[in-house]
Amino acid sequence: MFSYLYLALSFIFSIWIMLDIGFYTKPYGIVLLFGWIALLYLICFVLHIVVFALFGLTINLKRLPANIDNIYRKIGFDTLKVFLDTLHIHVHVTGMELVPEGKFMLVSNHRSCFDPMVQLLLFKKQKLAFVSKQENMQIPFVGRYMAAIRVHFAEPGKYKRSVEKH
Repeated sequence: MFSYLYLALSFIFSIWIMLDIGFYTKPYGIVLLFGWIALLYLICFVLHIVVFALFGLTINLKRLPANIDNIYRKIGFDTLKVFLDTLHIHVHVTGMELVPEGKFMLVSNHRSCFDPMVQLLLFKKQKLAFVSKQENMQIPFVGRYMAAIRVHFAEPGKYKRSVEKH
């Protein structure tokens, strides 16, 4: 949703700039129009990431939300969606009808660092929770969001005991 809003804003402001400057009469005007659209979209994307990072600073690691369905999860979903849309990453999934209703455990084998992000978006309705290695808590800004959406951080080699506790 945000990526379409950013694209619309970029298009409107680009047309306004082109009309104001008068480049629409030049033969290279269309190239400049697309250049302005791309530049303004990039600015919107960077501002979104900056807001994401600044909002992440409000996360109090001593008093984390009790529920995984919170404002940080919503902001994280929106940022992931903008990120994937901006990079034109399209995910095709088959077999979603086989996902059980209610609680279940999903064990995944990561092929890339994007897998957990895509899983969060795909299983948005199921309120998927994660177990992650302790080092991921140190990722700037992202580690704070992971803690806020109640990702359980476990020590390497002790994942099985961590899952059994929760």
